[in-house]
Amino acid sequence: MNTGRKRWASEEPFVRDTRPRLLSQLTAEITSRDEELKASNHKLENLQSQVQKLEQSVQRWKGRVRDTVKSDDAEKDALNRKATDYYHEMRTLQAGNLSLTREMSDLKDENQKLRRENTALTLRSDGVQSQLQPGSSTRIQDQENSLQRDVAVPSPEVAEQSRPTVPTHDQGLSEHAASNWTVVSTEVAEQPEPTATAHNDHDASPSVHVASNQSDVPAEAAEHSGSTTPVDGRAGEASSQQIASNKTGVPTLPSLLSLPLDAMDSDWFPTAFNHVNIPIDIPEYAPLLLKWVALERRNSFRSSNSHLNDRSMPVELKKWYSNGAEPSLNRKFVDIISRKFWLWWCALQPSWRKPVSGHRPDPNRLSGPRWQSLSKHGKRGWYGLIICLQWWGVSIMACPEGERAVLQRALTDAVVDISKMLDGLISSLSAL
Repeated sequence: MNTGRKRWASEEPFVRDTRPRLLSQLTAEITSRDEELKASNHKLENLQSQVQKLEQSVQRWKGRVRDTVKSDDAEKDALNRKATDYYHEMRTLQAGNLSLTREMSDLKDENQKLRRENTALTLRSDGVQSQLQPGSSTRIQDQENSLQRDVAVPSPEVAEQSRPTVPTHDQGLSEHAASNWTVVSTEVAEQPEPTATAHNDHDASPSVHVASNQSDVPAEAAEHSGSTTPVDGRAGEASSQQIASNKTGVPTLPSLLSLPLDAMDSDWFPTAFNHVNIPIDIPEYAPLLLKWVALERRNSFRSSNSHLNDRSMPVELKKWYSNGAEPSLNRKFVDIISRKFWLWWCALQPSWRKPVSGHRPDPNRLSGPRWQSLSKHGKRGWYGLIICLQWWGVSIMACPEGERAVLQRALTDAVVDISKMLDGLISSLSAL
C-alpha cells in the first residue's frame, strides 16, 4: 500500500507537466481540423454551385437541341414533300408529253389523208361543174343521184348533233381546229344541196368539196385529244378512271386521287400517298390505292413498328427503305420486279393460302381464319407492296409500245390478286 503511494507521488509531477502540453496540442489539432473542415465546406459549396450551373446549362442545351432537331425534321419533311411532289409532277408531265407526241403524229397522218381527199374532191367537183349545162335538167338529176349514192348527206339536225365536242384537254389545238374547220356545201346548177359536216370516211367516193378557212386540221382532231377526269376531292369515294383509247389508239391518262383530308396530320402518310399516287395504265391500280387508304384509315393513319416479313422482300425495296435510292425503271427491271414481287407475295400468304413451291397462290382462295402475316399497316406494311407494283407499272411505260399489252396483263394479275386479299383483310378486321 505504501509502495503504491510512493510511486504515484513520484509520477504526479510528470503528469502535471505533460497534461497541459497534450491539451494544448489537441486543441491546436482540433482548431486546424475545424479550419480544414470549413475550407472543405466552402469548396463543397462552390462545387455544388458549379454543378447547379452546369445542370442549368445542360438543360438549356438540351432544349436547344430539341428545338433544332424539331426544326431540322420539319425542314427535312418539307423538302422531302416538295421533292416528292416535283418528282411526281415530272413523271406526269413526261407521260403527258409522250401521249401528246403520239397524238400529234397520228394527227399529222390524218391531216395528210384529208389533204389528199380534199384534192380529189376538188378535182371531181370541178369536173362535175364543167360537164353541167344550164338547160339540161336530166343531166343535173343524174349527177344529183350520183352524189347521193356516193355521199349520204345528213340532215342539218343530225349534222349538228354529230359535230364533235371539244374536250378540255389540249384546248389550244382542239378549239383552234374546231373553230377553223368549215364545211362547203355541194352545188349542182344554181340550187345548193344540204350542208354536210366534215367527216373522215375513207370508203366514200369523193363527191363533195370540203375546204377549210384557215387550217388544214379537221374538226375530228378534237376527238383525238386525251382528257382527264377531274379528281374527286374525297379519296375513298372517287371512282377509278378506266384506260380508254380514242381513234388514234393513244390511251388517256387515268385521274389522280386526292389526299384524304383526315390524313393531313399524319407524320408519314401524305408523303407515302403522293409517292404511289401516279398515273399507271392499269384500271385496277387506283381502286387498290383506295382500299389501302381504307386500311390505313382504320389505324388513324398512324405509323407502326410492325412490318411485313422481309425475308423474301426484293433487295431493291430494302435499299429504298434504307437510303431512298430508287432502281432504274426500264424494260430490264420489268422482269426483275415481277419475279421478285411474286416470290415475296407468296411468302407473305397466310398458312391457309400458302402456294406449292414454284406456283402462285390460288386466286379462288380468298378467305381463311388467320390474317396475322398480312395484317400490317404503316410505312413497312402494304405500302411496300404497292411501291413494288408502282415500280412495275412505271417500268412498263418505258417499254416499246408493242410489248406493253402483254406486260400490263401480267401486272394486272398481280394487282387483282393483292386487291382481293386486301378486301379480305379489311373484312376480317371489320368482323372483329
